[in-house]
Amino acid sequence: RKGVEGLPAGLDLLGVAGFDGYLKQINPAWERCLGYLPQELLTKPVLDFIHPEDRAASQEAAKTLASGSPVYFIENRFLAKDGTYRWLSWNSYPQVEDGLIFSVVRDITGRKLGEEQLRNSEERYPHPMWIYELGSLAIVAVNEAAIAKYGYSREEFLSMTIADIRPKEDLDRLMQDLAHPRPALQQSGGWRHRLKDGTIIDVEITSHLIELGGKHTVLVVAQDVTERKRAEAGFKKQLERITALSEIDRAITSSFNLHTSLSTLLTHLNTQLGVNASAVLLLNPALRMLEYVASYGFSSVAIEKTQVEV
Repeated sequence: RKGVEGLPAGLDLLGVAGFDGYLKQINPAWERCLGYLPQELLTKPVLDFIHPEDRAASQEAAKTLASGSPVYFIENRFLAKDGTYRWLSWNSYPQVEDGLIFSVVRDITGRKLGEEQLRNSEERYPHPMWIYELGSLAIVAVNEAAIAKYGYSREEFLSMTIADIRPKEDLDRLMQDLAHPRPALQQSGGWRHRLKDGTIIDVEITSHLIELGGKHTVLVVAQDVTERKRAEAGFKKQLERITALSEIDRAITSSFNLHTSLSTLLTHLNTQLGVNASAVLLLNPALRMLEYVASYGFSSVAIEKTQVEV
């Protein structure tokens, strides 16, 4: 489908400018993004719309284009019709012989607002943080702590969704969680994230609903609790062992029944070793046989008839 002046319609702002500093052709995305009618943009120099603080850098980019070299990811603030400024990112390619510059421009206002929100939050939360859009789940801003922790570059993060940092086996739970209405402030644990090198970490999440650039987004603060969970698991295991030893000691000292004492021992032994079943056979010297004394976990009583000749 063709747009204004023959340029295709789409999400990106497409434009053709001259070396005189005026736009010559634009597609409909300019009007959707900035609110101007085409003639309002085509009859004034582009520099008039650029924020005064960004004009010097934009003029340097124009000199580079005039020399015949393209420029990439030039960011500046562009005045919209409603009086606000939109952040735009420009990729421009000169065609010197025709005196024209072809530009692909993207509205990055949401990302810039997100980055500002993250900077304001970093003093309170020195943890990895990012902002994602509720509908698409696309990550639109990320702080330096997340880049350092997770190993992805900023560009990689901004091309990902929050599903991309989850282990595959956790995606169903994530989608189920996202399907439910959520409060403005939410804290949850029991989540796992995948770093760029494949390492899986345990995290606790604090998230806030915020609005950026007219879009519903979520600010996420992630705290790595992997070491804490390992320490807790180790403490729990140690406590289980102490409890088991205490139970075994009590069974031995309070009972003169060998079968009872050994049954208690096997119960705890199975738990500590993570096995399903075990048995004790004692040597009968007279018969030169190992004979059944006690067992735990066997579904059949046939084990009680076990004898092994030695």
